[in-house]
Amino acid sequence: AFNKVEVDDYELPVVGILGEIFVKYHPFSNQQMVEWFTYQGVEVVLPSLVGFFTQRFINEEFNQCAYLKRSWKDRAVNQLLSHYVRHYLQQVDGALLNFRYYRKNHDLQGLAREASKVASLANQAGEGWLLIAEMIAMLRNGIRHIICLQPFGCLANQITGKGMERKMKSLYPRLNLLFLDMDAGVSEVNVLNRLQLMLASVRNDKKIAA
Repeated sequence: AFNKVEVDDYELPVVGILGEIFVKYHPFSNQQMVEWFTYQGVEVVLPSLVGFFTQRFINEEFNQCAYLKRSWKDRAVNQLLSHYVRHYLQQVDGALLNFRYYRKNHDLQGLAREASKVASLANQAGEGWLLIAEMIAMLRNGIRHIICLQPFGCLANQITGKGMERKMKSLYPRLNLLFLDMDAGVSEVNVLNRLQLMLASVRNDKKIAA
């Protein structure tokens, strides 16, 4: 049914938005950022909310293997639930394959292995290593312009987000990262100025590709 919807079928420049769970999904907290980019003729890609919850399976396995936790019962339950959830997620992904604008959903365990080259999976506070994994997933899908949002003073995201910028850019030289602290006291003009710079970079990239 979605494939039958009439659209202007031309490729738009793309920007990815990720970061702390509230500010990246809630329009009020990110100053209507998705709507603003859409109005500018840019497609916005947000990571799936599923990853925020399924990372728990990987965290549990890591903690058990690293002797941060020892419980054979919890480990067995975790493995069973992980296989159960992955089975249904694969079914969902199989249905989405028929969508004309489908973007591959990369296996989170594989992304976790890649993310561990940047930061330890022991970084589990907040989004933790998931931030890095989501960046890698976007890069694999050809999205190199990425905005990372965090509340002001969010220590976990400052470490696994902004703190990993140099390492990420050394591994992925084409990555264009913009970090924004979203807070009630942040000037709207300041945010818009930085978004305008990102927008110019995205449009220029599109012209070069054309």
